[in-house]
Amino acid sequence: MKKIIFVNACKTKTEERGLAKEMYVGQFSEKAYRYATKISPDKIYFLSTAFHVVEPDQEVGKVNKQFKDMSATEKKEWARITLNQIREKGIDIEKDELIFLTPKGYWEGIVAILNREGKSLGKLKTPLIGLAQGEQIGWITDRLKELEGIAHEN
Repeated sequence: MKKIIFVNACKTKTEERGLAKEMYVGQFSEKAYRYATKISPDKIYFLSTAFHVVEPDQEVGKVNKQFKDMSATEKKEWARITLNQIREKGIDIEKDELIFLTPKGYWEGIVAILNREGKSLGKLKTPLIGLAQGEQIGWITDRLKELEGIAHEN
C-alpha cells in the first residue's frame, strides 16, 4: 500500500512557466505541499483545474482558471479526467491510502464516480472536510508547527 497525497494547485506566479512546486504560490498550496512532504508520502501530486494531476517537478504554465468558477458540467468532466489520470499513474484506488489536502470540490466529483463504480473508499481520507477555507489553512499550519517542533527537538 502506498500513501499518495493530493494538494490543490492554486494561485500561480506571474512567470509564464515553471515547476509546479514553485509555480503554485497560494498560501494554502504552499503550506499543504510543505505539510505533505513531512508526513512521509510515497508520492505527492497537485490537482490543477487546467492540468489535472500534476507532479511537483512537472513544468506547468500560468493558470487563471479557478475551480470555484467552473460549471457543474465542467467539474464533472474535470473529475472524470482527473480520476483517469490517477489510474494511469498506477495508483490503486482501493488499496492505496489517498489523502486529499484539498477543499471538498477537488475530491467530491472523484468520490461520486467511485461510488457509482462500487469502489471501496476505506483508504480515502479528507482531513479538511467540514472546515471553512481559513480553518483549512489553520489546520495545516497547526500540523506543520507540531511536525516542525518535533523536528527541532531532535
